Amino acid sequence: MYAFVTHTSNPIKGLCPHKCDYCYMLAIFRHYHHDETLRLDEYELKVNYGKNKYIFIGSSTDIFAKAVPTEWILQVYDKCLQHPDNKYLFQSKNPGRFLEPQLINHPN
Repeated sequence: MYAFVTHTSNPIKGLCPHKCDYCYMLAIFRHYHHDETLRLDEYELKVNYGKNKYIFIGSSTDIFAKAVPTEWILQVYDKCLQHPDNKYLFQSKNPGRFLEPQLINHPN
């Protein structure tokens, strides 16, 4: 989707709560009958992100959707902080959530 992105990471799995009609992921879920349950993928939080990458976080599910617990987002932030030699792209249809006190005051 973005030429500068070198990798993607989807630590939050399941069907995106926005369920946009035009979303390619919605079509994939419907076609392949994937588990739609929104959940934090502990395995994904253990992956070594390495260095010098531009990682799109949440390319298949909006991690800032209202239904996503703040604690999950903080765990994703912590994962990114463990690998400071990378750049990260966060994108959301709910950008106001970026300004929640727990998220904006998270140590970085």
